[in-house]
Amino acid sequence: MFCFSVRSSISSAKHAISDKLEYLSVFLGADYEVRGEYPAWEFRADSKLRDLYSKVYKEMTGKDIKVEAIHAGLECGLFYERMNDLDIISVGPNMKDIHTAQERLGITSSIMVYKIIEKVLADMKNM
Repeated sequence: MFCFSVRSSISSAKHAISDKLEYLSVFLGADYEVRGEYPAWEFRADSKLRDLYSKVYKEMTGKDIKVEAIHAGLECGLFYERMNDLDIISVGPNMKDIHTAQERLGITSSIMVYKIIEKVLADMKNM
């Protein structure tokens, strides 16, 4: 038995990978089943929310934010699937060994993320 978590920020790429795995499974005489699928969530080059978050982050930390496009199964894809004009970003505190018994969360960075989000929401209210 094989178990895969097929994810991509591009829906067509995700389905292409899944189709290849299905073909290989059938070729080898195995069953193929899709469960727990997350919809794609594509990176937007133009994001007013990301720009605002980056500005507030710089004001509060004195550092530039690191922007990364990832292909994890974030719940953001579920929102984007239903409202694809929605401007979405995903932020979070420092975490280590995620989804293991040794998972750790940085308390200081959790507090900082909370404060930044609080300021971003206040600034959005005034836009």
